[in-house]
Amino acid sequence: MLEPARRVARLRSVFFSGALAGALGLGAAAARAQDEDTGTVVPAEGTPTDATGTDATVAADLVDAAASPAPASASPAPATAGTPPAKKSGPTPLIAVPASDERGGAPLAAEGVIADDPTAPPTPASPPETPAGTPGARPPGVTFSGIPAINYIADNGLGLGVIAAAYIHDGVTAPYRTAITLQIFASTKLVQDHNVIIDSLRLFDLPLRLNARLGYLSSLTQNYCGVGGTLSCDPAVAEDAARDAGLDEGTTAFEDFARRYYQRRFMNPYGLVNLRYALIERSPGQPTRVEVTGGYRAFYFIPGDVFADEDGDGQPDLVDYPGSLYARDFPDGEAGLSSVVTAGLMLDSRDAEPSPTSGWWNEVSVRSTTPGLSTWTFGGFNVTLRGFTPLPVTLPFYGDTGRRLVLANRLTFDGVVGDPPVQELARLGGSQDIYAFGGADIGRGIRVQRFLGKGKVLNQSEVRFRFAEAELFAQQFAFTLAGFVDAGIVADELISPTNVGVSAGGGGALRIAWNENFVIRVDLGVSPLEQWALQPYITINQPF
Repeated sequence: MLEPARRVARLRSVFFSGALAGALGLGAAAARAQDEDTGTVVPAEGTPTDATGTDATVAADLVDAAASPAPASASPAPATAGTPPAKKSGPTPLIAVPASDERGGAPLAAEGVIADDPTAPPTPASPPETPAGTPGARPPGVTFSGIPAINYIADNGLGLGVIAAAYIHDGVTAPYRTAITLQIFASTKLVQDHNVIIDSLRLFDLPLRLNARLGYLSSLTQNYCGVGGTLSCDPAVAEDAARDAGLDEGTTAFEDFARRYYQRRFMNPYGLVNLRYALIERSPGQPTRVEVTGGYRAFYFIPGDVFADEDGDGQPDLVDYPGSLYARDFPDGEAGLSSVVTAGLMLDSRDAEPSPTSGWWNEVSVRSTTPGLSTWTFGGFNVTLRGFTPLPVTLPFYGDTGRRLVLANRLTFDGVVGDPPVQELARLGGSQDIYAFGGADIGRGIRVQRFLGKGKVLNQSEVRFRFAEAELFAQQFAFTLAGFVDAGIVADELISPTNVGVSAGGGGALRIAWNENFVIRVDLGVSPLEQWALQPYITINQPF
């Protein structure tokens, strides 16, 4: 007779495998890795973070310990907290829901770790302590993957596109030596985001990581409610402005004017590069990686839309919406080049980049425009503290949860002085190129970029519960539920502010990790500032 926990595991196996089969189908696009012994498939990595808003991910296959026996020549690694002891080899279970303190996965990978040589002879003596999360690297070669890029963000509409990636493996560097990712994406609200990203580890055989991105972003519906932390985006104000413009209520012209009053349109070709050099690398007894960082980004802003000719003069409308709040505040449309250099220091002790369960990731950085190149002159600083703490509580059918239940937190201090354009007021400094406050990155439940300002203190807290794992078509999946609260203080000025406000939103989420690295994120947020309207976000990668 099966034990109750194992009966539950079998029932969940049937449920999650059926759900995955229906969701993915037999045509899921992915190229098989060269390790034919395990049948591992490498998915697209999404957007490596240093340039795009999520940290560059690392490869750690989500396979139950029973399905991942170490090579005969490899030295055994000691058990780590929350990781079950090695088991005898056997068939890979379709789903792993532990009955006691099992974590349900192999040790997670640390970023940029060089794996032990699999051909080295075994050490006769007791092996030295190995830092948690140092799996073997993939055999030399190139692997490919590609998936449809489908997301929904309340502010941008339904997005469709494709993400394709190539990974170059050298046999010693985990998760890869170089990754090249291509994204082509557009939404129903005419947001376009196309880019190519290169993420290279151990460049020139040095502890140097390069992340470069070249792309194009455009929007016809970007929010602009003004600058400060107490903005209402009151529809009545927009309607009054339409009446002042001489438009009659009930007409299409009146409705279009009122709808666009808090919106702006722009085009933005850009390029950026970030470098991270390890002063101290991870090693036995040294779990923290210490890096100096440096980078450069160039964003060229063009107001308007090259495909619009609403005035009928035969020329593209390279201006913002006439009569809008943004056009009133910035009649010239803020056309020009934002040329910015950055420098900083980073400390990273996470056990894994895609979905950390322990450790911290902290950084401090400064940024400044380059004289003679930038249209604007400004400077800024960023301090970001991220922590991940396992919560070992006892739950039915799981026993001691180990690292399945995790408290994750990000606290950010960001400030700007000088004369930045609006889009730079929305952008945070640091290694994650993200926007705040409001939207899928920070401020879920609040419309994207609703609160802009030169001073920001932001906090995000999440409780993440990894409740099941499954395997389907030689692919590994992990399922996580999360609850979150995003809160922030935004001020119009860093020094002597006059408009300061506190905002908050919260909600719940489902995260599906595909082969550990590719994380599908479905967040549902609400906020009293948006009359509790549900704001859905379907995107990729953990928010931090």
